[in-house]
Amino acid sequence: MPNVNANEIIYNSCKSRTSVMKKVFLLLFTLITLNSFAQSVKYKIITQSESVRLLESISNFEVFTGKQLHVSIFRSSNGSGNAKLPESDEVSYNFIFCVAHFDENPDSKVFSVGPFINPIISNKADSGDSIDFII
Repeated sequence: MPNVNANEIIYNSCKSRTSVMKKVFLLLFTLITLNSFAQSVKYKIITQSESVRLLESISNFEVFTGKQLHVSIFRSSNGSGNAKLPESDEVSYNFIFCVAHFDENPDSKVFSVGPFINPIISNKADSGDSIDFII
């Protein structure tokens, strides 16, 4: 009878189990990747010049969530020299407010306010039915 060491038997047993586990893992990984789909990304060129101008002029964006209202505020630049100050390239800004109620089909309104020179929103107050902003 050949002389067999117990450590060799344990080593060979673990080695074969590891090989089987690797094959099972590789098989599962292959099945998972075959069933996954990449997202189909589509793009569309925006040709409306007003929309393009507005989107490229946005310099700041903030969102405020109140008890019943959701307000998104965009700060839009009017372009260099639009503040109409003599010998100045000062920029004026408009705020665009998008206001919506929390609902399945929200009633949304969009307002543009301005022009302002270097505006900031310094305070907001939520009273439930309205959100007040101080510019």
